[in-house]
Amino acid sequence: MDVKNLLKNKIISDAIIVKPSLINVSKFINHQIDMNLMYDISTFFVEHFKDKKPNKILTVEASGIIPAGLVAYFMGLPLVYAKKKSPITLGGDVYSRKIFSTTRGEDVPLAISKAYLNENDNILIIDDFLSSGGSVLGLVDILNEARTNIVGFGVIIEKGFEQGRSRIEEMGIDVFSLIRIKSIENGIEFDT
Repeated sequence: MDVKNLLKNKIISDAIIVKPSLINVSKFINHQIDMNLMYDISTFFVEHFKDKKPNKILTVEASGIIPAGLVAYFMGLPLVYAKKKSPITLGGDVYSRKIFSTTRGEDVPLAISKAYLNENDNILIIDDFLSSGGSVLGLVDILNEARTNIVGFGVIIEKGFEQGRSRIEEMGIDVFSLIRIKSIENGIEFDT
């Protein structure tokens, strides 16, 4: 069975619809993690993005770290992730933004040390979910300030009924989602 069908089956069997706009996949993606599934997902991303020639993979802590980390590992690249709270050890020389987290229902700070991004970087962003696009747009803002080149954005699950994709594509960024969910109002309905 291919990775898309594996993921769809996992979503159907193990995801929980919290409300008409929120879906909980903590049983296999972002709390308890199905590492075999993550392996398959990451190799799918590697195959899709290999010709984009990234030199760094970027994500947001915490749920994006495992898929992005596996992509980085298979591509032989470093993984950089935006911290949601800037620890004292990071120092003050950071790129930072506040983003709205749909899952948390509040603004969340993001911080990345300036030591890990520069104008010679070709960045591939990998994350677990795409909803409104707030997290990715915060990262894009940071990457633009650092004058990096963004080569693409790969996401495991996209909520196609929200505006995240169009907001990101308007910025000229290639968006690739493994699975697009069309609706969760009356059960989970996938885009083809």
